[in-house]
Amino acid sequence: MESENLFKEEQTEDIKEEVNTEEFVDDKNPRTDNKNITPVQLEFISEKVVTDWKKLATKLGFKPDEIEFFEQENPNDVDKAKNMLGLWFEDDEDATIENFLYILEGLEMNHAAESIKSEFNVS
Repeated sequence: MESENLFKEEQTEDIKEEVNTEEFVDDKNPRTDNKNITPVQLEFISEKVVTDWKKLATKLGFKPDEIEFFEQENPNDVDKAKNMLGLWFEDDEDATIENFLYILEGLEMNHAAESIKSEFNVS
């Protein structure tokens, strides 16, 4: 009887391990991977947000020392914006063109958002 209970406990542990190691996949809402932004697209976006790149960097979650790094490592504001945006698109799991446009609109950077929508054919 006791060995029977041990066997059931082992099976339960095995099942728990299987459940905990499975990856969640939502087939009804597949995540589109827009991380493959091209250098040309990155350049275009950087030119559109160049005047407010620091405000945007803060909103995207970059800390003051990271913003200072962008300033020190890049010769002009377009390159600063490009460096910052390149890292964001590469590292942030929510970095999509749609989310980026939403952020721009929230910052009232509407001219930049409209230019990017037009260039990327996003509605």
